[in-house]
Amino acid sequence: MRSYDTISKYIKNVLWAVMIVHRYMLVTPQAVEEGSTDSTWKYFQGCLGALDGTYIHLQVPTVDKPRYRSRKGHIATNVLAVCDRNERFVYVLTGWEGSAADGRVLKDAISRENGLKVPIGSYYLCDAGYTNCEGFLAPYRGFRYHIREWEAGQRVAQNYKEYFNTKHAKARNVIERVFGQLKSRWAILRSNSYYPVETHNMIIMACTYLHNFIKDNMEYDPVLGDEEYIVQLEQIMAANDGEHEEYIEVVESSQAWRVMSSSHNNNFPRPPDLPMVPSHAPNKERRIWTIDEESALIAIMKKLVAKGYRQDNAFRSGYLEMIEKELKVWFPGTD
Repeated sequence: MRSYDTISKYIKNVLWAVMIVHRYMLVTPQAVEEGSTDSTWKYFQGCLGALDGTYIHLQVPTVDKPRYRSRKGHIATNVLAVCDRNERFVYVLTGWEGSAADGRVLKDAISRENGLKVPIGSYYLCDAGYTNCEGFLAPYRGFRYHIREWEAGQRVAQNYKEYFNTKHAKARNVIERVFGQLKSRWAILRSNSYYPVETHNMIIMACTYLHNFIKDNMEYDPVLGDEEYIVQLEQIMAANDGEHEEYIEVVESSQAWRVMSSSHNNNFPRPPDLPMVPSHAPNKERRIWTIDEESALIAIMKKLVAKGYRQDNAFRSGYLEMIEKELKVWFPGTD
C-alpha cells in the first residue's frame, strides 16, 4: 500500500533513532573478580568477556564483490563484536569487507577515537585468529582446543596447556552463543539484504542494540522458548567517562604481556595427573607485521596484478614465491 521510497524513508528514520540511543543500549562490562565462584569464569580474573568476528551476507555492486568476498567465498561484511559474560554486546564494529582479516578489524577498533576500550590490566578472550597481546588472551597454539571435559582416554586434556585451552574454549563460547541468538532473532542477518551497504551496517548495529534491550527487559527469552533464561542482574555499571583510566591503544605483542599471560597460565589450576608440555611441543607466537612491511606487501601484490598473476578472484600458482623474493629485496637480511 506504500511506495518503496516511503518505506525506505521510514526505515532509515527508525534506524537513526536506534543509533542515537546506542549509549544506553550497549553495556559496560565488569571484570571477573578474584574469588569468583562462577565455574566458567573463575579462572580468568580481570577478564571482561570475549570477542570474535562473524560474517553477515549482503549485496554489493559487482565491482566491489572481490573486496567483500570472504575466505568461504560468500559476499559478506566482517563484523567485530565484543560481549560480556552475560551475553550482552559491549562493542560492535561493522563495515569491514569480508576479505579483511579479523586481526586487522580489531586493530581498527582499537585505534578509533570512540572505539573499543580495554582498561590496562583487563582483557578479553579471543580465538587463535587474533594476536595474543596486551588486552587479548588467546589459547595456546599447536594444542587441541575444543576438548570435552567429560570424555575419557586420549580425548581428555593430555597436559596443562590443553587443559587451559579447554577452560578457555568453554568461557569464550559465550560470543558464539550470542552470534547464534542474534541471527536467530533477526532473519535479515541470515540472508542477503538488498539494502545498500551503509543501511545494512546500520541494521546490524540496530539488531545488536535491540538484542541487549531484550536481554535486560524480558523475563523470558523468546529465542530460547519458555525456558527461563534471564535472571535478575545487578544494575549495569555506570559508564566510565575514561578521564582517569588508561586504555590500550594498539594491538601489539609485548614482552610484558607474554610474561604476564605465561604466569597467568602457569598458575592455572590443573589436575595433578596432567603432565607438563614436552619441550618439543610447538608454541610459537604469531608475528605482527609493521606498517612498512604491510605497505611493501600491498605494493608487491599490485605489481603481480599488473604482470597478470591475478585471475578472477585468486592469484595464480607460485605467487607466494614471487612475494617472498620481492620482500627479501625490500627487507634484506630477514627470513
